[in-house]
Amino acid sequence: PEWKYWGSICVVFGSLLATHVLVMVLVAKTDHEILLYRMMPRDVIRRLQMGETVVETSTNATIFFSHIIGFKTMSGQMDPRNFMVMLNQIYGEFDKLVIRHRVNKVETIGDAYIVTCNGIEKNSGRDASERVALFALDAMAFVKQYRYNDMRVFIRSGLATGPVVFGVVGAAVPKYTIFGDTVNYASRMESTSKSMKIQCSEKTAELLHDSDDYDFSTEMRREGDERGIEVKGKGLVQTWWIRDVRRSDESGMEGNASESSRKGFLRSSHRQNYLPRSASFRASLNASTDERKVSFGASLSGEATPSERIADAV
Repeated sequence: PEWKYWGSICVVFGSLLATHVLVMVLVAKTDHEILLYRMMPRDVIRRLQMGETVVETSTNATIFFSHIIGFKTMSGQMDPRNFMVMLNQIYGEFDKLVIRHRVNKVETIGDAYIVTCNGIEKNSGRDASERVALFALDAMAFVKQYRYNDMRVFIRSGLATGPVVFGVVGAAVPKYTIFGDTVNYASRMESTSKSMKIQCSEKTAELLHDSDDYDFSTEMRREGDERGIEVKGKGLVQTWWIRDVRRSDESGMEGNASESSRKGFLRSSHRQNYLPRSASFRASLNASTDERKVSFGASLSGEATPSERIADAV
């Protein structure tokens, strides 16, 4: 009968339409989940969906703070739209580095960009300090090469490691945030840092020097003949500059000697002055004013980022 023919067409058309709607819903849900995962760690989202209150602690979380030098002056002198474009370009690249190094972006407050590797995802301790330090080095390398209408941008940054409380505050607009004295200490590491430098606390430096996978080149900070700086609420503390990084695998480095030298790694003649392990680190705390310093190769400007150089060396 004739109705059967048209009925078949309607069934096919209806099936295609339902399939299309289902695909669109799944795509929208996936995009929604991706957006959520960029705002909060996966485990936090899972627990929120189960109706749990998210409050966790970590004994050795590492926190990164950065600040754009002259931010208020730039925001007052630049066209607001151009200023927002510049910020989006810088922080958009930082966001990519967050994903690459598997760290968590906490938030952006004005020009302050805050990152942590935390206990919720069981990345506290040495692994957390490595990831955050690698992020910081790549972020600094990007800013060194970045120009906006031929204008350079300068930042300073700081890292600190210690106990932290992580949690989600609010219900209508839930916010993933961190609390604790370590947060204030990381902020002080940034505010007392210098232009285009990465300053870290003594605890962070010790964890980096204990790394099995990387050799982080660091330098004890000195102000004249005095080791250390005055930090509000802490007094005189010893801090370190994070300069560069390479893989700990010496054989891999030797196999790429010329490439490593070209890209700014330490040459073999400087390796005896390197501080790759905690024993050397602790010994340097008691060293005299003629303490050995690391000698570095070429500037990062125009060259590969630290993590790219590591990938090329292995």
